[in-house]
Amino acid sequence: MSALFIPTLSHWLLGNRWSGSLGRASYYVTPRQRQEGEQTVDEVYAEAWTGPICYEQCTPERTAVCMLADKEEIGSEGVTGLRSAALAHFLTSLCENRGADYKTCFAASDCLSADVGGAYDPCYAEAYEAGNSAYLNHGVAVMKYTGARGKSGSSDASAELLAKLARIFRENDVVWQTGEYGIMDLGGGGTMAPLPAQYGMETADCGIPLLSMHAPYELASKADVYEASRAYAAFLASDKDIEQYQ
Repeated sequence: MSALFIPTLSHWLLGNRWSGSLGRASYYVTPRQRQEGEQTVDEVYAEAWTGPICYEQCTPERTAVCMLADKEEIGSEGVTGLRSAALAHFLTSLCENRGADYKTCFAASDCLSADVGGAYDPCYAEAYEAGNSAYLNHGVAVMKYTGARGKSGSSDASAELLAKLARIFRENDVVWQTGEYGIMDLGGGGTMAPLPAQYGMETADCGIPLLSMHAPYELASKADVYEASRAYAAFLASDKDIEQYQ
């Protein structure tokens, strides 16, 4: 195994875990304390896996795909935007190589659109519905629908998918909330959720709430960013340990 650069001492003093992979090996490092008589000893605990053990510890129960797309703000156009055929071509090729029917695969898939959400802004309270908005420091935000002029341009996630996400987040102690993009016919905005949904995938928006979205100075909460990472890990991990995916 090649050299591994360990974070600074302050990283551990804050109680942070550290995990990742290097080459074919995966590692997990965390600070902990143990008692030696009346004395408390601080130490750093580390584990590393490779080969079959690494595969068992770090492979999701089901096939998992992460697609990083560009140009969302201009309509997800171009070869790097989600409106291109890249996702459909990749999944179709994956199914063909495994002898699976791609239409069945699409219909059996769940998808999270990790776009940001609009957080309630008290300076412009008239543009928000306070009881149906996401707030900073309240966790990752799940949006059932987005769009403008009502639900125009929205995929509108199903109740079944929202119930599934609620169960996954509850079982893994993920802090989450619901939200929308402002009061109807005044606020609004679109996300990438309708694009994977057109292939028959159950899709929901699940992202970090931002204050002053699209302004020159946007603001997010570190707590919400952390809970978003835990939400995505829980979604990918299924019944496995989500710490292996963070």
